[in-house]
Amino acid sequence: MGFWWCPLGVLASVMLVALILWAGSGGMAVLGFLAGIQAFVMLRRLWQEYRLSRWLENPDEVDPPDAMGTWGDIFYRPDKLQRRQRASRSELTNALEQFEHAAQAVPDGMVILNSSDQLEWCNPASRKYLGLDCERDRGQYA
Repeated sequence: MGFWWCPLGVLASVMLVALILWAGSGGMAVLGFLAGIQAFVMLRRLWQEYRLSRWLENPDEVDPPDAMGTWGDIFYRPDKLQRRQRASRSELTNALEQFEHAAQAVPDGMVILNSSDQLEWCNPASRKYLGLDCERDRGQYA
């Protein structure tokens, strides 16, 4: 429900100003005022859509846009997901590095194949026992 309070408050304020204008200046002033508000809203929306598009195309190069109200909520959600993905990626990278470090010390030859049965990784003992060179043989079929 919190999402709606700000836009509803702005709408109520615009309608109040329009009523005051109508009472004081008539219908043409109200139409001019509302047309100006509509033009402002459209230009602001186009600007925010451009900022969102630019950020989503280059999320690692462009900071998430700062905005208030509903646009702030819209920008916040993908930014939160992106931060969560970065943290997960960092944790997975650390776990993989720890595994590779531990596997380097295993005295037996270890080989990791991808889903196509191609060599992805091997430890130093695999050179001794299997004659593999990880750099040279990476991508070779098992």
